[in-house]
Amino acid sequence: MGFFTNEPELRQLCLAKTPAEIFEYATGNQPKGIDIISFKGIETRKQLPDIVVNVLLLYFYDEFAGKVYNRTYLTRVYNNWVSKFPVSYEDAMNLANIDIKTLVDTF
Repeated sequence: MGFFTNEPELRQLCLAKTPAEIFEYATGNQPKGIDIISFKGIETRKQLPDIVVNVLLLYFYDEFAGKVYNRTYLTRVYNNWVSKFPVSYEDAMNLANIDIKTLVDTF
């Protein structure tokens, strides 16, 4: 997972940006239609703190940016994380250590 390479910088990025800004960053400022649909599916849910959503977006798009994927994948990962009750950056990073493919394939 490439986004783990500079943890202090990652933490600062996640603290300083909104989920919409992280979404743009994670998709290389050129989100495809599927990316926009996926993000809109979680954008207003507000079940997770922004910092957790930021880590989730970086985690998700580290695997799926520029690829074709099922539009429900991001929502699946989001729902899985909601069920784990993460509240901090550390909680989110622990969840991001799980192979994302196991999360999207288990539904």
